Amino acid sequence: MNVDMAKRLADRRRQAGLTQEGLAEKLNVTRQAVSKWERSESSPDTDNLIALAALYDVSLDELLYSDVEEFTAEADIACEASPANAGDGSPIPTQGQT
Repeated sequence: MNVDMAKRLADRRRQAGLTQEGLAEKLNVTRQAVSKWERSESSPDTDNLIALAALYDVSLDELLYSDVEEFTAEADIACEASPANAGDGSPIPTQGQT
């Protein structure tokens, strides 16, 4: 996990008025786990990321990325440049198609 994401997790927790202990109880994890997430020493698993987004009433993108619009634009560019995308708008053939 990168430092920016860890900071966002800590900021969201504080905005929700929760302590690390309080958040840990809601997610059924240890306070030490929350502390590690917020210090960028480990990352929440997928289930906990989903629970955090629901708890804070934000999308996963908002939770994970500082600038969702910038991320979306970068993802679109990456998809367009992907070798799997011929760039001609045609669908990718599936097995048995040529």
